[in-house]
Amino acid sequence: MRHQQLPAEQRNRSVSIRFPLLNFIAARRARAADADVVKATKQADAARNQVSEETLRLQRSVAQMQAAREVAQLEYEIAEQNLTAVQTRIDAGTATLHDLDDASSQASERFIILQDVTFELERNELGVLRSMGDLEKWL
Repeated sequence: MRHQQLPAEQRNRSVSIRFPLLNFIAARRARAADADVVKATKQADAARNQVSEETLRLQRSVAQMQAAREVAQLEYEIAEQNLTAVQTRIDAGTATLHDLDDASSQASERFIILQDVTFELERNELGVLRSMGDLEKWL
């Protein structure tokens, strides 16, 4: 039958047939999207684990720095007491100015060490706050 021999109402009709089995492109795109989701999830988990490990490392460092600060504080207190003892001995005439100078230098040195350790401790504490996302809340 030729196109011209059909009645007018039949000539304008068309048929659309879809075969879902042949929709390979959409299925491939869906699989690719699923793979991207899995990949992104694994990357997010890895990032979370890395942040957790870094936070634990920083927390251990803070604990070590707290112990170091306590030691530095005690050493400074001992140096201060030694300076006081030397001053008492100077007053009693049993120590020299050289002894006083040594005790004073040692107390100053211990104070500087205490300040350095305190600074490092505070820096590590800020690192922990930053890694946990609490720094913004603290500020």
